[in-house]
Amino acid sequence: MNIFAEAVANGDAVKVKPDQQRIINFIERDTSLCIGTSDLTGCTVIAIVSDRAAIVGHINKHPARNGKDLNELQAAARIYEKRVNNVLDLFLENEKFFPIRDSQTKIIIAIYEGKQSAPFLRDMIDNCLETTVLEYANIAYIQPGSGHYGDNIEKVFFVDGRGEKPIVFVEEREVRL
Repeated sequence: MNIFAEAVANGDAVKVKPDQQRIINFIERDTSLCIGTSDLTGCTVIAIVSDRAAIVGHINKHPARNGKDLNELQAAARIYEKRVNNVLDLFLENEKFFPIRDSQTKIIIAIYEGKQSAPFLRDMIDNCLETTVLEYANIAYIQPGSGHYGDNIEKVFFVDGRGEKPIVFVEEREVRL
């Protein structure tokens, strides 16, 4: 069992489902202090993390069936933009937990094999993020079965807020903020 699954089983974690975004507050210690998502196969995770709270958004993989059909690509672009903006709206509603001047407030983007399943997604995410002044880093995760880390590595994104400072994990590897 991976660290995220253990935290969920113990009631310590909020699980974010595909196409959902959630926030947890580390200040109110009586709530869940961990948040994450799993089953990352071609998906993108956008997380905003500070010492006070964490937002995780799980954006499901490209909904267009035919990557060459312009109408499907435009529809997919609108869906992705809406999903990214939902994460940013949650951030704006809870901005008090994410001080701009606090260098510990970061946006982390976990991306399927270092690239999105749709070619326009990187530019669209960058355009949406221009509304914030937060620094962000790209973190790649590996497609299951790719052989990079073996088939036993769970494809999870996990923020553990149970300690003094939150720790972010991608594929059970700690990400330095």
